[in-house]
Amino acid sequence: MFLKAKRIFAFLLLLTFMITPFGNISMASRDEAVQGSASKFVLSRKEVVKGNEIVLDYQSEEEAEAVLVYNTPSGNKKEVHLDYNEDSGMYSTAITPDEAGEWTIDTVLLNGNNVSSSSYELDFKVFESVKDQYGKEGPFIYDDAFQDEPKVLVSDLNQLISQVYGIDQQGNTTELTVRIQGSGVDEVFNVYNDGSSVITDENSSKYQPGSYTLTYIIEGGSDVVKTLHIVSDVADSNFVRLSGEEVSLSANTEVARVAGKNRYGTSVEISKNTYNKADSVVIANGTKFADALASSSLARNLKAPLLYAAGSKLNPEVKAEIKRLGAKNVYIMGGFAAVSREIEAELSREKLNIIRIFGGNRFETSIEIAKQVKKFKSQNKAILTNRDSFADALSAGAYSAQNSIPMFYTTKNKLEAKTKKYIKDSGVKEILVVGGAAVVSNNVVKELTSMGVNVKRIEGSNRYDTSIKFAQTYYNNPSTVVMASGMDFADALAGGVFAASKNASMVLASEKLSSAANRYVTASGVSSIYILGGEKAVSGSIFSALSSSETTTPQPAPAPVPQPKPQPTPKPNPSTEGKIKIMLDPGHGAGSKHNRGFIGGNEGDSNWAYHLILKEELERRGFIVGTTRPRKTDDPSLAARGQAGRGYDLLLSLHTNATGTKNLASGAEIYDDVNPSYSNKTLALKLGNAIARSQGIRMRGVFYRKLDNSTNWYGVLRNNEAKNGFLVEHCFHDNPTEIRNYVRNYRKVAVASANALAEYYGMK
Repeated sequence: MFLKAKRIFAFLLLLTFMITPFGNISMASRDEAVQGSASKFVLSRKEVVKGNEIVLDYQSEEEAEAVLVYNTPSGNKKEVHLDYNEDSGMYSTAITPDEAGEWTIDTVLLNGNNVSSSSYELDFKVFESVKDQYGKEGPFIYDDAFQDEPKVLVSDLNQLISQVYGIDQQGNTTELTVRIQGSGVDEVFNVYNDGSSVITDENSSKYQPGSYTLTYIIEGGSDVVKTLHIVSDVADSNFVRLSGEEVSLSANTEVARVAGKNRYGTSVEISKNTYNKADSVVIANGTKFADALASSSLARNLKAPLLYAAGSKLNPEVKAEIKRLGAKNVYIMGGFAAVSREIEAELSREKLNIIRIFGGNRFETSIEIAKQVKKFKSQNKAILTNRDSFADALSAGAYSAQNSIPMFYTTKNKLEAKTKKYIKDSGVKEILVVGGAAVVSNNVVKELTSMGVNVKRIEGSNRYDTSIKFAQTYYNNPSTVVMASGMDFADALAGGVFAASKNASMVLASEKLSSAANRYVTASGVSSIYILGGEKAVSGSIFSALSSSETTTPQPAPAPVPQPKPQPTPKPNPSTEGKIKIMLDPGHGAGSKHNRGFIGGNEGDSNWAYHLILKEELERRGFIVGTTRPRKTDDPSLAARGQAGRGYDLLLSLHTNATGTKNLASGAEIYDDVNPSYSNKTLALKLGNAIARSQGIRMRGVFYRKLDNSTNWYGVLRNNEAKNGFLVEHCFHDNPTEIRNYVRNYRKVAVASANALAEYYGMK
């Protein structure tokens, strides 16, 4: 495994929004790209210092021999062959350019067929030195994309931290140390800028709202100090629960609560109150607002409800609702990190047509959704809101749905390049900015006006006030009002299509109605009020205050057809007699073709020999242990290895590492599953530290290597069906001292690993 190449590749996939985009152009049509079935070439970077590597991957659902011919700066031709990569399950190569200047693509051959090279952006630029590329010598800290004192949610803290990265003396990205101080926190982390999480779910609770200082340290260079402010919501970090007053409504006003046991159940109840039948449904992540918010207009045009999903299994109520509706098509919003491959597979088994709409991030996904909406209605209007804040934008969801107006995202101070381009190319002339300057600054408004776009801003003193101003502007005298919690996004966004179907305004509520909300509801003379969500979402006191009679019964309209009895969802095989089950995957196969720089042997043979000892130690501690390679000569596919984890608690793919260069490296690494439902960084760190200590080497960290569609780069993790999955790099096998020490101490490493796993799982 080639450390330098993979670090660069993963880092640039993570930071494409910060720097010059790399070439990953689809061979398929736009529609095919939306469905995620397109093949593509991916360059790890578009600029490089001479003598450093650029990784080129060919991602395709089918096998293909790929050959590229480049024009070098001196006018010569250089042929590049892509070979099958055993780790990723793709075709890859590492290009080491030896001439400074522009390298341009001349010919692309797929299975011997010459395809148009103009279809791909595979050109790259080579610099003579680090100073030539960056204007100064390395090592140094690159922090141009970081904005001091930004407001940031804890959930997005990792992304913000990674906007600062290191450049070494050769011009490659390198790890940093960051010290985080503030609000009673003082912690030091290694930052690898490859998708690794510094702030984990386990320690995120200590980062309470307040000011923090980040000190970045690079070996041999100068420190850089940054500041930030963690908030509960970017829109109105200092909001309080609003007090209100009793509401006196007409006796003819009916108040109904539409609610399920949780956000998934509530999305189902909203669907039942909106549609008797539907050919299509839209599914978005129920724990992240961005894709759900942007998809409101598409769902309305499809005459489809917005339902929620998360984790590795579809909620049984959601699954039953899809059947009740008689749906044939499922539109999944976002990549596999948003709605997992397991849920997609579950839906496919129901013979549903799956259309996945996604981009590399929330900016790009909103653009892809807008392209789909445009097929129904060409629109010269758009809505723009902050990528990190759902608060103000909740009120805009129903309006977006009713009027087929696409929703785009921005950072506070700068319009993202691809969003800006799409606004220009699609002929958008009017944009409604939702939220005040603290959310979307006047700099963004100036950017838009300089493009000839007419900008209108809707803002209030907080999320509740903004919802009233929105309602007063666009729904002056509604007959129906839909009310949802302003403390969370789920019910309001799922209810956007419902509100649009009734030409209703969306009003946000806290524990009580604000005075402004009270005045709006009473002055409008509404005949129907629908409250979305249970009492934890919108309190019973609000329902009582709004109800003209305590006996008011929810009257859903139209009435749903009888719901079929939900079918039981198949469960994975339970651990035998309550014991923990671990599937061991000795990486690669037998023989010299798996040497891969291994000094004194072959990696595949070494992995197999070690796994026998680890299996023995795990079984000694009471684990149930399986193997993907019962025989040394076995070499199953990456898909088969991952799928072998079905019914197991943990899949361990066992490997040793290599730099792929003359530079020696040292240490252990673990690659965790990038899918949050399969990730377990706490266990990964515990296991990695035990492996490193047993050999007297460094634990380099837990890493997350992704493809540009946010799925695992490693094929075995991409196909993993165990509850958790790791790819473990025990040491560097092209470091003579390190690999010999590892081979001599297989038993010692296995004992340490088994003990760590036993301690974590509570085994004896």
